[in-house]
Amino acid sequence: MEFDLKLQQFVDWKVYNVTPIKKKFGYRVLLIYADGSEVPQQKSGFDTKKAANADRDKTLGELYSGTYVVYANVKVKDFMVFWLEKEM
Repeated sequence: MEFDLKLQQFVDWKVYNVTPIKKKFGYRVLLIYADGSEVPQQKSGFDTKKAANADRDKTLGELYSGTYVVYANVKVKDFMVFWLEKEM
């Protein structure tokens, strides 16, 4: 299995309003990179609209402060293989 990790800094973003998603609540984040590519992300599974809005506000704060984690589910094993093959 090939692991494709796109390591580049996003230059802009859009965070959409909270909306119902599959009988729960969530929102979408669109990351825009310098080369013009766009990567959508969905944050969902919140039981209440209030909880989804609180997480959305947290995400906005992380985006503005530069601490937003793009790859939240990368296993160390996958990253190490990527690092050895692509970076070294």
